[in-house]
Amino acid sequence: MEETKGKIKIKRSLMIMLGLFLFTFCFSKYDIVEIQGLNLYFYHIVIFVLFAMFLLNLKYRKKISVPNKYITIFVVWSLVITIISFTRFGINGLIVNYIVNYLFVIFLLNMKDEIGPYDYIKIIKSVFWIVLVLVYIKLLFNIEYVVDLLNGVIYRLNMMPTFFAGGINIEASWIALFGVFLISEKKGIIYWGLSLILAVVYLSRVAIIINILVLLWWIIINKKYKQIFMGLIIFIAISIVLSRFGFIDMMMNRFYSIGNEPGSEGRIAMWEYVPEVVSENLIGYGCGNAIKIIEEKAGMEYTEQAIHNIYLQVLVDQGFFGLILYVGMITFLVVKEIKNKFQNPFAMFLIIFFIQGALQMSGAEQALAFVVGIYLQNQKYNLNIKNEKIKKLAYEEK
Repeated sequence: MEETKGKIKIKRSLMIMLGLFLFTFCFSKYDIVEIQGLNLYFYHIVIFVLFAMFLLNLKYRKKISVPNKYITIFVVWSLVITIISFTRFGINGLIVNYIVNYLFVIFLLNMKDEIGPYDYIKIIKSVFWIVLVLVYIKLLFNIEYVVDLLNGVIYRLNMMPTFFAGGINIEASWIALFGVFLISEKKGIIYWGLSLILAVVYLSRVAIIINILVLLWWIIINKKYKQIFMGLIIFIAISIVLSRFGFIDMMMNRFYSIGNEPGSEGRIAMWEYVPEVVSENLIGYGCGNAIKIIEEKAGMEYTEQAIHNIYLQVLVDQGFFGLILYVGMITFLVVKEIKNKFQNPFAMFLIIFFIQGALQMSGAEQALAFVVGIYLQNQKYNLNIKNEKIKKLAYEEK
């Protein structure tokens, strides 16, 4: 009895800490301190505390799990290339993120006896419902930006305050991505609908694509046709209401203007330099240095910290070998999940993340490492098992 109480206490503590990590990640716009260009965030502190607790209890563990050899080789290769490039570029925050992420994945892999997949989904649901509500409250307090948008002053929308680092597009995208874990719940379609509305109001093309992919995945795996019908009705209703206020027309114009407006023009301008810089250094320039070498070639400075394409970023930063490893791991994931009929929401999150990664993100985000660690721990998880069995599944291999 005492042992059971102890396990429950440990599990609760872990869930609180991991919930704190995920919640503070959603406020990545605000750092604690900046040291020589490296930003320290509260969620970094949470990861360090969790890993320190893991190290202190190593002697009580019979077996230590580490990420597979491909992930390990990729991180080691990234570190070696970054060290080689140190004298030219210095240390970039991206390599620090890769190292922190690797430690975080080690921690998560070794928590299988303490916390299961159902618990992780519970954490994600709790955090992102709260975050979604807070984002909408923030939107109400900044409604003047939406009013300006409706009056044709589109550029001011990008000035809207956000909780997530990276602006309104990234904010809408993370909320949409984590919808994978909420859409299958009873009120999940409401979350999805609010996420879609936010994406349209923010005029975020990528977030809209993510929301559509989440919905399509849910329709494909869902056996409850009544829920599918309700989801489609909500989608149509949202489209009609947003169209009435002119948001649909503005959103369609955003898609039609790809390649002819500042956002996509900036990306394309950076990407055009990739063949030249890669041909001059096939092994890579080191993590986070893609934007620096492109700035050298372009003779100008960019406000971005990354080049808005994970694959081109890896190609320039870690060279052809790094890209082969990276794409190889993604391909293995997709092939595995095709065989599993895409029943694992953790895998589906990763697949959608890597799809949208062709347009944004750096690939070294801590939230990505969070889901990678959970997936590696729960590759056999199946969403279509009833809730009573899910709880049992969380512990069936203990």
